[in-house]
Amino acid sequence: MLRFRPPTQTNVTDIYDTHSSSWWNFDNPIFEPLHAMVPARLAYLDRHHLSVDGAVVADVGVGGGYVAEPLLARGARVVGVDIAVGALRAARQRLGPIHGERLTLLTGSAVCLPLRDASVDVVVSTDVLVHVPPSLGGARAAIAEVARVLKPGGVFWFSTINSTALARLVLITLGEDLLRFVHKGTHEPSTFIAPAAMSHMCDIVGLDVVTREGLGPVGLRRGHGGTPTLRMGRLPTSSVMWQGHAIKRIPAASP
Repeated sequence: MLRFRPPTQTNVTDIYDTHSSSWWNFDNPIFEPLHAMVPARLAYLDRHHLSVDGAVVADVGVGGGYVAEPLLARGARVVGVDIAVGALRAARQRLGPIHGERLTLLTGSAVCLPLRDASVDVVVSTDVLVHVPPSLGGARAAIAEVARVLKPGGVFWFSTINSTALARLVLITLGEDLLRFVHKGTHEPSTFIAPAAMSHMCDIVGLDVVTREGLGPVGLRRGHGGTPTLRMGRLPTSSVMWQGHAIKRIPAASP
């Protein structure tokens, strides 16, 4: 992989905590691209007729609440889990006054969710799996936790980064090193996940991947500061970023 000015550390996620005051006022360019992804993510739910109305949804890696906000607006009861206390504070300040009775925010890790077995209808994981440290079991451990807390027949909705040379070129060489629209050190390419690997990790814990779609820039739009920024949407290729969903198997009835 072509790497300019290698960072001293990769897979850096503490920026979402230390810059937590900027989650919703967008005075920090770290957050503009993250928020730009939300409409494209929600469009996936609509295309695949995945309703969250009345569902208990665990948002793993909830951050400041970008995805939780529209899920609450669609009638979900959201349990947001994150290791970043500052990000949870930003989510609580933004969403609590409006959705307090349907919002629960918990400090916790993706590999040790503070939730009971088979207690939620939907688990959401947007760009979290690639940031679970290999020392903690990586994506495999996080997906096992997803399967544990999901009810049989429940939905695991995820988005991630493909393990391809093109993904490394776009997100690291261009995104972090040259164009700098991604904070340097955010990504560790060894944690990127190919669709086949995702299907395998899901299968061994009782989750069946239903479908997947490519995700990425499809044009320009006016950003929060009035300057042009990328408009995100569905792409015909999943070779860089992609999203999909899986269903937890329902045990066969006893004879």
